[in-house]
Amino acid sequence: MGATLTLTQAAAELTATYSTFHESLAFAPTTGTSAALVAPGQSLPGGWSECGGGVTDAGFPISPTAGTSTLNLTSGALTYDAKTVFLSLEGTVVDAGPDCTSGQTVSVSISCSKP
Repeated sequence: MGATLTLTQAAAELTATYSTFHESLAFAPTTGTSAALVAPGQSLPGGWSECGGGVTDAGFPISPTAGTSTLNLTSGALTYDAKTVFLSLEGTVVDAGPDCTSGQTVSVSISCSKP
């Protein structure tokens, strides 16, 4: 079984919980089939940065590794169409460790279908 996306609604707020992120995000419905991220600045911890990499003294490449960092969300949208939910998020990587990339913009797109 793969990852799951759970949507719940209370009053005018829609909550999306994607099992891979282990976090919930708040959305406000904009139409009957779409919603926008509430209050940019919500965040997702995870492996959003790359650490290390470069070249050895002998000239061999060193592959970077995933680093623990936080994605501060600047925008997001949920859309429902024909038994499929599309989740789009964009944000800036912060809190990356030493020798890790930080400050770049990351876009995430996820689609989940119900059979």
